[in-house]
Amino acid sequence: NIALKSNPRRPEQTPPAAEFARMVADAVHARKLADRVNVQSFDFRNLTAMKGIAPDIRMAALFEPGGHDVVNEALAAGAVI
Repeated sequence: NIALKSNPRRPEQTPPAAEFARMVADAVHARKLADRVNVQSFDFRNLTAMKGIAPDIRMAALFEPGGHDVVNEALAAGAVI
């Protein structure tokens, strides 16, 4: 598992979602691990960016109860449920 840590309330602490996803995807592909990893994040922006950049990498949306409308956000991000 690769957990992408970011906080939408403190964007200055991490790269923008598209840049973060590109960095992770490049590292995974360089090591030929796309079929062996699962990228996970509480921040759906990262998962949406990752899906656009590297749809071959599996992803998992993490959530806390009461924090999000998980089903609708996942569908909006292109998840298959």
